[in-house]
Parts: sequence; C-alpha cells; structure tokens
Amino acid sequence: MAREYDRSLKLVAAKVGLELRELDDWTCCGSSGAHSTDELLALALPARNLALAEAAGLPVLAPCALCFNRMKVTQHELRDPARRAEVERVLAGGQRSAVSNQQSAISSNPPGLRPRTANRVVQASS
Repeated sequence: MAREYDRSLKLVAAKVGLELRELDDWTCCGSSGAHSTDELLALALPARNLALAEAAGLPVLAPCALCFNRMKVTQHELRDPARRAEVERVLAGGQRSAVSNQQSAISSNPPGLRPRTANRVVQASS
C-alpha cells in the first residue's frame, strides 16, 4: 500500500505543479504506536523530522493525516521550554526513551541539530 500511496502523491503533486523533495535521513513519525508507548519518543520522532526540514530550509508536506497530527502536536509541545529541553536531550542521545530499540532512530541527528518547528507544516488536501 505504501508504494501506491507514494506514487499517487507524486502524480497529484506533479499535476498541480508542486515539486516534492524527500528529506534525507528522515524517520517515521511514530504515529502508529509511539504515542501510546512512550510520550517522549512520540515527540522526538517528529521533532527530528521538523528539525531536518528547518535545517534544509524546506516546508513540510504531510499527506498522511496521522503524520500531520503528530507534527502539529509536537510543534505545540515544543513551545514549552522544559518539554523542548527533554526532547533535545533525547535527540542528542543523552536520555533513553522507554522504547530502547527506537533510540538509534532518534539519536542519529547531525551534531548541533535541535528540534525546532519548521516554518509551516502543510497537510495535503484530499
């Protein structure tokens, strides 16, 4: 199903003149289970992608409603300085999440990369 979803997104984007660029080294936002397993991991995964997009100077298109939701929740949560500091520690590899096998997915940030919200998160219209 993922291949079909990817293909249809690219076809529609081309039809409306939207150029898509996939972020290098992105990670799954964890929408399918991270939020019910580990609250901090559920914030760190989308925060990492938002930080990668911001570092690349790119807006984020989230065609999946679940990904869009996780990114918006993360943007909201990162407004709290204490919460932001917790997420930054996870992204820097300084604090283990309760889901230890996911740690490698969130600790491979380029040095100095901090989770900040991208300029905008856009949900593709249906």
